Amino acid sequence: MIFHYHLFPGGVTNVVMLSVRAILSYMPEIERVRIVCGSERHLQSLKRHIAGEDGASAERVLFEVLPELFYLSRDAQPGGSELPDIAALKETLMQRYGGAVWWIHNYHLGKNPLFTQALLEIARERRDQRLLLHIHDFPECARFDNLSLLGRFITLPLYPISANVRYAVINNRDLDLLTQAGVPSTQAFLLSNPVPDDNPPEADRSKIRSKLELFFSSRFPSFIPGAPLLFYPVRTIRRKNVLEAGLIARVSDEPANLVVTLPGVSEREAPYSALVQRSFEEGLIPGMWGIGTNLSEAGIGFQELALSSDCVVSSSVQEGFGYLFIDGRRWRKPVFARYLDILEGITEVVDGKSAHFYRELAVPVDDATRQRLSRAYRARAESVSPFLPAAATERLLASIEDAFSREIADFSFLSVDDQRKLLERTSDPGVRSQIAVLNRGPLDALVRLMSRRPEEIGERIRAHFSLETFSMTLRRILEGFASSQSSDRSSNDPSPAEGGDIHTNLLGGFATLDYIRLLYE
Repeated sequence: MIFHYHLFPGGVTNVVMLSVRAILSYMPEIERVRIVCGSERHLQSLKRHIAGEDGASAERVLFEVLPELFYLSRDAQPGGSELPDIAALKETLMQRYGGAVWWIHNYHLGKNPLFTQALLEIARERRDQRLLLHIHDFPECARFDNLSLLGRFITLPLYPISANVRYAVINNRDLDLLTQAGVPSTQAFLLSNPVPDDNPPEADRSKIRSKLELFFSSRFPSFIPGAPLLFYPVRTIRRKNVLEAGLIARVSDEPANLVVTLPGVSEREAPYSALVQRSFEEGLIPGMWGIGTNLSEAGIGFQELALSSDCVVSSSVQEGFGYLFIDGRRWRKPVFARYLDILEGITEVVDGKSAHFYRELAVPVDDATRQRLSRAYRARAESVSPFLPAAATERLLASIEDAFSREIADFSFLSVDDQRKLLERTSDPGVRSQIAVLNRGPLDALVRLMSRRPEEIGERIRAHFSLETFSMTLRRILEGFASSQSSDRSSNDPSPAEGGDIHTNLLGGFATLDYIRLLYE
């Protein structure tokens, strides 16, 4: 039984559908998969997708809509007449779905705390009901609006510890944080996202590039015909830190085009997306932006574009799993990216002679800018301090002082306005040269990668992330659940207060400068 708030296109939905494919292909002992979500949108296309893959197996997959699972308004308050009743929701869940294993994605992110509260109460009251709580994103990871919404509704510890509960996370960093926070290692599992088993074919590079120039180059005055393509297939949202990739392309010793595929569309991200768009259209960044929405008009498929590029790049400052790093290698492309801690444990898969991970992009900052940034970060740290343990706040303030104690700073810690202003200053060749000197190692690595044909690493990817590997891990988790005969609370179960400590410990674990960047404001 799979639960999610919705099945709109995106990361979690993609994981859900690949999970279903893994079950259909490698877990015949599972007779039926029921997917429950809070909205009907996109269900028909998903049903057609499954039926198109294997009509016989598709009979094992059922979709249901339970509107009470959909997102709550951020303004929702307890007692609102329009809100679902928790007792009624618990009864509905148990009557319709009780008995099967519940596999709940992002159960506590703060999108629907009524659903979260119902699950927490069921976990405590019905020890015969087994729950696999699959965490893709943590509310403790700088999602302070979500934490506020959770705080209005949740009366139980966010992390129940009992024989009928298991946790799954998608990277080694999260597994370490969760177990260090207090979740027993016997109840927390690494369940890496599944990766498709297909082997993409080669593409006609010259044909695809001719179409790109014909259909899109007139919109972007700094596009460099014939220069290598740095492919960044993302939505233009703040955590993707796109202006940093633009600055790298701008100061590269070898001319290069940055190709960013999609705009940011949410109300919160649209202003940032528009700023990045202007930076391309005004010639500050060489390359193309937002062309993913019009590729079909040019007769280009997304995968064709990927296979025609010279290097996959990422300047993202926050990812859950990082499909882009894996996909880059599946496409047999070099990968140049900002290092993220979620890569711990899988660098042997994506690293090698055809990958380079940089730790920072150093840029000059004058005294006035450093002081202004330091004040802004201190104010931000103080604004979130009510959510954090006192020791975490002190560490955060110390890291702010260190980050802005020198005449250079990491570009990702600048505000969006400061990033844009520095990009404008690169019209001065002297500024471009200064930034290039400060980042000689990463820029030299990028030039080498753009001319390198990467080694084949398909077998390593399959060994770590294939559908079969995913199904083996999932089977191990499901088989490890306590039987219904062991549903009574064991003497080793912690008290509710101990479960609450896990949340506090995670808040401290995520209280770093990385997660309060001005970029997010």
